[in-house]
Amino acid sequence: MDASAAPLRRLATPEERLSRTGTAPDGGLRGLPRPLHAAAQVGLLSAVASAILRPTYRSGRPLLTNRHELPVLLNRRGLLGSAVEIGVRAGEYSAIILERWNGRLLISVDPWAEAPAGDYLDIANVDSATHEQLHAVARSRLARFGDRSEVWRMTGDDAAERISPRSLDF
Repeated sequence: MDASAAPLRRLATPEERLSRTGTAPDGGLRGLPRPLHAAAQVGLLSAVASAILRPTYRSGRPLLTNRHELPVLLNRRGLLGSAVEIGVRAGEYSAIILERWNGRLLISVDPWAEAPAGDYLDIANVDSATHEQLHAVARSRLARFGDRSEVWRMTGDDAAERISPRSLDF
């Protein structure tokens, strides 16, 4: 092996991916001038872009810079009743929604169960022990929202059968 070669990066294990917070890998910012690269890493570009695009939230074709802006859009549109997120994993996005959305109730749905590899080909299909950890992390993360958060351990199809038609804002 050439001593001057860059070291190989180790891939994260499923356990290390329980929480996927932080910034995008540097590869996602390649090609940006250095000042923009630095600004993007601290979130300045996203904040500026969001501020520019927020007036479109009341239009028929709103533009979002990223999914973290969805709760702001929902607030502006008066969608403040009940909602469901299907596919929760560790509850990170459910927490973001609840932090920024003024709605009454978010139901976070996930089976937290291992599926046969041939049925569900996705990095989210992890072993049962990891699913148990993810479920515990999600429940813990969302507990602080009290009555505004419900965690349902079931498939999206099963959850849909329990929800009345036209009872959700999103």
